[in-house]
Amino acid sequence: MAKLARQALPVALERWRDGDTKAEADPRVASEAELSKLAARAEGILETLGEMKGLALKAGQMMSYMDGALPDSIRPTFQRTLKRLQSQAPPMTWEAVFPVLERELGDLEAHFAEIDHSPVAAASIGQVHRARLHDGTVVAVKVQYPGVRDAIAADMKNLDFLKGFAAPIMMLSGAGANMKVAGDHLAELRERLLEECDYAREAEMQTTFRERLADDPELYVPRVYPEHSTRSVLVSEFIEARELDEVCGEAGEALGIDQAQRNRWAEALCRVTSMGLYDWGLLHADPHPGNYLFMDDGRVCLLDFGCVKALPDPIRLAMRGYVSAAIRAQATRAPEDWRRFDDRLRRALRFEDATPEVFKFMRDYLVYCLSPIITPGPFHFSEAFTRATVDLMVEGKKDLMFPDGRRIPKVPKLPPMPADYLMVNRLQWGFFSVLTQLDARCDWHAQLPADMRAAASTSEARPSA
Repeated sequence: MAKLARQALPVALERWRDGDTKAEADPRVASEAELSKLAARAEGILETLGEMKGLALKAGQMMSYMDGALPDSIRPTFQRTLKRLQSQAPPMTWEAVFPVLERELGDLEAHFAEIDHSPVAAASIGQVHRARLHDGTVVAVKVQYPGVRDAIAADMKNLDFLKGFAAPIMMLSGAGANMKVAGDHLAELRERLLEECDYAREAEMQTTFRERLADDPELYVPRVYPEHSTRSVLVSEFIEARELDEVCGEAGEALGIDQAQRNRWAEALCRVTSMGLYDWGLLHADPHPGNYLFMDDGRVCLLDFGCVKALPDPIRLAMRGYVSAAIRAQATRAPEDWRRFDDRLRRALRFEDATPEVFKFMRDYLVYCLSPIITPGPFHFSEAFTRATVDLMVEGKKDLMFPDGRRIPKVPKLPPMPADYLMVNRLQWGFFSVLTQLDARCDWHAQLPADMRAAASTSEARPSA
């Protein structure tokens, strides 16, 4: 942890300065020696995260695809290196994996005619081996890293320690209530991460999505084989398809994949996200590039259902309410419709007691992130748009902490936003970055439930009653 902190702190400080729109841009181009040093630094971070697995590796995955998360000067080098964490993290040896399989399944020959000892993919919680069942079916065998559940629990305990260490400082600054919010969100994060270690739950979620998308011509979810699966081993259909990098840019063009196809893929992904959020109350909350495969028949294959957030009905209906209100306000531009949106947002996110400055920042930020959803017609997910989801957050927090140019930071009191929204917030950083890599020009608005789209032509948005 200490080694990783030393490697990461300069990156974080540079990104904080990078977000200062008042600072002059540095036109200097890095030399070959500087680029070589950057590459070595990125490899060092990759190696450390790969050894740590669990929470630390997940953070590295996010850095590898989030537009705007890294400073411009190092982003290409670091992201090129850290992309390997999405599915090609340093794997465990077969000697470490075999005891897990034997403990969970017993005699492997009773389950598999053959199984490859080298993994085809490795990520934060487990790694995947290709195998063949006795009937000839080729399957993907996901094996959980031994001890990873304990490692994640230890990581979360470290975060709790840091929270406790910060509590007296926050109390003295008048922002002690923020610690309650932070505690709730840490508890939510812990619950979701430990759920990812339960492959029986993942198998259930994967089967649920497969059943609900069975008739969708553009989306596919692999079949699960429960008779060969346990809480630490998940066996499902092996899919031969292309990864995101392969279907984008020059690589995709060489394969005959045009922008129209990429736009169709993007709309399909927007559709399943909208259905999950607003109809099913199930959010596929780990939207990183390694969890999507692009099939030759034009379908998108969805992978990894370990992090599926089950949204309570009050949260789902509240989101329907304020998004429907935003759709109407965006269409009419009427002040009373924007006031209705503000009222619903305050109730949904518990912003009733927020200071005007905090509410304005949070409200304006949310409207920006909702713009692809509430605006009818094709929306271009450009790098500039997605990067701004980070820039606006950094700049907004600076303005709140250093108002009127003060040098000593003022810690603003945060409203007690329900922790259930924590996973939803991953969309504007993870999912938006996937759509940006596709350079998508897609109509997300058209993928919303019909009654939400109808809010623009009604005097009252029905779903928020």
